[in-house]
Formats: sequence, structure tokens, C-alpha cells
Amino acid sequence: MLTYLLLTIFIAPLVAILIALITRHPRLSEFANLTASIITFLAVLPVPFLSMQGPFYFLNNYFILDSLSAWVMLCVGVVYFLASIYTIGYMRMQHVEKRLFYYYALFALFAFIMFIAPMMNNIVVYWIGIEMSTIVSTFLVGFVQAPKSIEAAWKYIIIVSAGIALALLGIIFFLLGWYIYFRTYLYPHLACTFKNCIANKSHITHARIFISAGGFWNQSRFSADAHLVA
Repeated sequence: MLTYLLLTIFIAPLVAILIALITRHPRLSEFANLTASIITFLAVLPVPFLSMQGPFYFLNNYFILDSLSAWVMLCVGVVYFLASIYTIGYMRMQHVEKRLFYYYALFALFAFIMFIAPMMNNIVVYWIGIEMSTIVSTFLVGFVQAPKSIEAAWKYIIIVSAGIALALLGIIFFLLGWYIYFRTYLYPHLACTFKNCIANKSHITHARIFISAGGFWNQSRFSADAHLVA
């Protein structure tokens, strides 16, 4: 049952993307995205409860579903559903009917990335997923192409990318300590990471510093200004 729910969560946004790009019809694209958000919302509701029996691994351990990733997916599902409802009225007031199908294709693509990224069982691939979500959301921020929207998009991509770059340095140190200890870049027991890497404590300390710095940077007042303009 869990496998079918996950497939539904991943396939629904992809179908919405295809419908938007093939039909290029604003109302149909709007309906497809809203339908996908409803389907994913209903499918993701039982996932956190089913994940308590896990963790579960898929595709030769490259994907993992544990309690943490399941709750992240639930949060994404709720936000995707509510945002899809709100964005209908908002985007209809922006007078961008001819390009609206692009918006909903990007919207569904962003949701797809946010759903699949927490299940990555490799921290580097997870970082790539986060960066992809940043790129897609930048186009969403500047979609209206008004001066303030373009300004917000530039602020957003520069500031968030700087924070992600700091986090990447932390990931490099993290992987170095992890690989020295386990001789693999996959981490099926993430909860024991810092406990088991005492022998490589310096690498983990550096990882904590850079990842925390990246997180604090993205929560700075400059990032808030970019979101406020958006």
C-alpha cells in the first residue's frame, strides 16, 4: 500500500506538468494542478503513520522513507494543497493568461521536487534536490515580470544560493567523516550519524558549523526582504 501511495504522490504532479505543457490552456492547467494537489494531499495523509513501521528502502537503497521524511512530505502536501487553492484567484488577477500554463507547470514541478527530495538516501543528491527547488521557485517568484517581482527573484536566488553554498561545504565535511567510518556515501542509519562518527569528530564539527551557517544565512533579514518583495 505504501508503494502505491508514494507512486501516486510522485505521478500526480508529473501528470499536471504534462497536461499544462501539452494543452497550454490556462484553465485546464489550473484544474490539473489543483487536482494533483488534492490527490497528493489525500495520498500523503496516511504516509507518516505507515512510516512508523519503517524505515523503508526503495530502488537499491537510493530512496528511504522514515518518520522524518514522511512528516516533511506531509507538510509539503498540506502547503501544496492550500497554495494551489489560493493561487487560482491570485494569478487570475495578474493578467498573464497566455503564459499561465508555464506557471502551473513550474508550480507542479516545484511540488514534485519537494516531495521527492526528502526521500533521497544520499545527502549530496538531497542537496541537489534543494538547489533544484531554489531554481524552480526563482522562476515562480519572478513570473509576473513586474519590476518588484524581478528584483525579488534576483535577491532570492543570490541570497538563498549563498546559504546553500555554505551548506554544501558542511555536506562535504559530513561526507568525508561518514565515508572514513562507513566506506559508503549511503547512510541508512542517519539517527546514529554523530554518535558513530566520534572518531572523525572534527569533520562532523566543521559540517555542523557550515550547515548551521547556511541555515542562519537563509533566515537573515536580507532573505526576509527578498520574500517580502515577492
